[in-house]
Amino acid sequence: MLCSDPCCVFPAAVVLLDSWHVLLRNLWDEHLNHSLILDLKQTLEKIIKKNKYTERFQEETDLSHYSTSSSSPEQLLKLTSELFTKWLDIGCLPSIETCSLPTLPPSVERKDYGPSRARLLTTRAISSVEESQLDKIIDYEHTPSSSGPLSLSYSASFWSPLLFRLYWWLLP
Repeated sequence: MLCSDPCCVFPAAVVLLDSWHVLLRNLWDEHLNHSLILDLKQTLEKIIKKNKYTERFQEETDLSHYSTSSSSPEQLLKLTSELFTKWLDIGCLPSIETCSLPTLPPSVERKDYGPSRARLLTTRAISSVEESQLDKIIDYEHTPSSSGPLSLSYSASFWSPLLFRLYWWLLP
């Protein structure tokens, strides 16, 4: 989904935001990951607002004209994680706010999630055993983001809990 150009994060964020919106629309409010998806959408919106040309891109690009394909939320989560990783690499570049956005190729597919897949997800739960294993694996005091420049450390400290929740959701 992402090209090598740093400005590709913005169109990708627009597509991912739309995909998460479709999935969220088909989930019950009580779903285990409902708040995670809201956080993901909010973060994608913040990324989108970092470039002054993204609003025009959103107005000119009608994602409903692209074909849809079904895929798992795990695949969508993986793509979102890749986008966040790329954003952490390039988010501090001064030119990122004014870079011109590449256009979407005609073969881009928007993810569409039907109600049956969304209902299936409501049956998932995270057991207390998995939670205790995660607590042992993750040590918040020794994150790599604690050393480094202030701007990167602030950025990484903001993203770390969100990325942690992303990977937590992917665990079997």
